[in-house]
Amino acid sequence: MIRWFFAVLAFLVTGVVSYSGWWLHGHPRPIADVDHPKLGCVSYAPYREGQSPFTRGLVISPQQIDEDMRLLAGRFECVRTYSVGQGLDQVPRIAKQYGIEVLLGVWIGRPGTDNPQANEKEIAMAIQLANDPALNGTIRAIVVGNEVLLRREFTDSQMAAWIGKVRGHVPVPVTYADVWEFWIQYPKMAEAVDYITVHILPFWEDEPVGVDGAIKHLRDVLGKMRAAFPGKTLFIGETGWPSAGRMRQGAAPGPFNQARYIREFVLAVESEKVGYNVIEAFDQPWKRVQEGTVGGNWGIFDVQRQQKFPFSGPMSENPDWQTEAAVALALAGTILLGLLLRSYGFGLVGWLVAAVAAQASGAALVRGWVFVREISYTGSAWAAWSFSLLLAAAAAGLLSAAIADAATGRPAGRIRPAHAFEAIAWLRRPRFAALSDRALALGLLQFFTVFGAACLSMQLMFDPRYRDFAVPLYLIPAVGFVWLNWLQRRAEGGGAMDLATAAERPEERWLAVLGFASVIVMAVKEGPFNVESLGWTLVALLALLPWLRLAWAVYQEQRKAAKA
Repeated sequence: MIRWFFAVLAFLVTGVVSYSGWWLHGHPRPIADVDHPKLGCVSYAPYREGQSPFTRGLVISPQQIDEDMRLLAGRFECVRTYSVGQGLDQVPRIAKQYGIEVLLGVWIGRPGTDNPQANEKEIAMAIQLANDPALNGTIRAIVVGNEVLLRREFTDSQMAAWIGKVRGHVPVPVTYADVWEFWIQYPKMAEAVDYITVHILPFWEDEPVGVDGAIKHLRDVLGKMRAAFPGKTLFIGETGWPSAGRMRQGAAPGPFNQARYIREFVLAVESEKVGYNVIEAFDQPWKRVQEGTVGGNWGIFDVQRQQKFPFSGPMSENPDWQTEAAVALALAGTILLGLLLRSYGFGLVGWLVAAVAAQASGAALVRGWVFVREISYTGSAWAAWSFSLLLAAAAAGLLSAAIADAATGRPAGRIRPAHAFEAIAWLRRPRFAALSDRALALGLLQFFTVFGAACLSMQLMFDPRYRDFAVPLYLIPAVGFVWLNWLQRRAEGGGAMDLATAAERPEERWLAVLGFASVIVMAVKEGPFNVESLGWTLVALLALLPWLRLAWAVYQEQRKAAKA
């Protein structure tokens, strides 16, 4: 009975601490309130799950647009579109029914071979809509082209020519939209438009700006634009903040930061006396393919058309924290129950250590599921990341037993993970009955952990902009294998590594070295203010550490041999 008493006491004590951590992360915090009945404009793209502007033959139904306009009418004065194709030419007519004005977008880009006249068709439709008497007073302006110069698809002279095909043929102002640096870089573009539509996105800057300094940055950019284009009317065509995705230096996505930026921006822009458009109305999952998790999560409403945050009152970083805390506690209890049923004779301190590890594992698994849910869009992404989550769950069970065996001196605690080549041999010819061999099971788990950590670190080194840091998925095996290795070495008196064994495992050594180099380069590139990057650096190095020891031991032996 004393074992059960110590285990339950340890669970309750650590559970209170764990729940307090969830509360700190999720409890609502006060931010600025916006009490306006309606805000300015909002970017509108109608695409829902399974829909994309790249889907050939897709035409958005008027009913779908009507549902969106009815929802947006209660919050915004106007919507900004980016094209008149795929059924978006119906937006002005439907928006008028709800008293919403439209910034009508004309998509200008390199035409595909299947539609070489795409730009001309967009322009012709926009001119027709702008001159339709039934839409009088609905189309506020026409935006010819969006970030075309940024994408390097046309020159400034070519863009001016496209704009000229519209300007003078419509009774409304004509403008062009691009990020502020490209207006500065191509100042003659200002002569081609009636007013300047500038994008100011602190998160996406080449030197990202955190939410604390985002409003100051926006004011500074407006100052630069006014100095560069005196007397020219400015309009903020895009600004906003993502609710999910990876950090960029000190700029962190999240529900709280998104709500804070939007609210503070709406209050700050009043004193700037400038019109604005917020990006964007609804999350766009299709953007994840091009821009990662961040790209699909700029909406004020999610893809199911649920508003993400209120415009007044306190805001939580994690509205689901109570549910997540409960699941994490249940997982921790399950891990401890498994140890109890195996009759480990820990004292109170031992059960406290086990409970801390169980609580951390439960929290990591819950946050791992949130991570998988947020970043997975395609079927292959769901499969890959779900497999990583299953490995993390397997690590929680397998390593907890192995660590407990090693800590209590049971014979099973002396079983070491199988070599990488044994794991690879099993992968070539899987035999699930063989997984009853704990050494093989641990070896497979360690191989997937090290291989995955090394590969992801290399991806983050070469192509980091849209890739996420998978900290919660690798935390359990990374810490677990280091802990198990330490306990086994301590039980053996901290003896020297078997160099003959180390020399026979070159694939492990080289993979660890490549992973280590990638982690260090990635950490330097991300900078010291990206806490997600720092977290991944720590977790990846822990995952690589057991195999790095092999490489270091062989390197030292080779140096001794060279000196001799």
